[in-house]
Amino acid sequence: MITETDNLVAAIQTLRRFIGTQQINTMTELCRGEEGEFFRAKILELHELVEHYMPKTHDTDGEGDNALVYLHYFRGAGAGDWYITERDMLAAQHQAFGYANPLGDDQCAELGYISIVELIRNDVELDLHWDVVSLAEIKGVAGIDPGLLKFYDDPGHGWLSVPIDLLQEYDLTDKISTCSYRKGDTAYLEEDCDLARFIEAIGSQSWQKIKDKIENCHLASDNFIRNLPSFHR
Repeated sequence: MITETDNLVAAIQTLRRFIGTQQINTMTELCRGEEGEFFRAKILELHELVEHYMPKTHDTDGEGDNALVYLHYFRGAGAGDWYITERDMLAAQHQAFGYANPLGDDQCAELGYISIVELIRNDVELDLHWDVVSLAEIKGVAGIDPGLLKFYDDPGHGWLSVPIDLLQEYDLTDKISTCSYRKGDTAYLEEDCDLARFIEAIGSQSWQKIKDKIENCHLASDNFIRNLPSFHR
């Protein structure tokens, strides 16, 4: 009779091809601690993903940016990201496929074969909190220049300034409420509702990547934004 422990041991052995020794050993140890339920479930979930759901070599040919990213590897402090859409069809993961940004510079990112063997050999970690998203959403990060955006706030509220042509690109102009403002080619999206719509449209992963690069401007309570016309006026 196969027990839950047997399944866990088998899953860990499989995941050693996808996760570095230090990280998988830490996860194994944490299975015995206070967070044991989370890590046991995560190990079994990842095993199911790579063994039964993740495409293998050439399975996503022709999908382009609609291909899904199943695994995300990263090096700390934005020093590199690797997004895997296909695992190697062989046991050793020398030729996975995906979108690599090894320098943390979106201008240098490219699609191609990625050796997971080399990643884990160089202490690159697997993101345990990753949600499967499309390549289009990942590439959307590179497509939005955070320099085009600016966050304004006063003692009572906040707004994100966004070029109106960017709102048009994401089909948002008809969805913006009268609580936001505009001046010329710029919209000022109020933080409670319309900013959330913008984040949903560009994708949460895209937003997480650019939000810390957006300039913040603190204003007095009688700031210029409150005197602008409503977005739909």
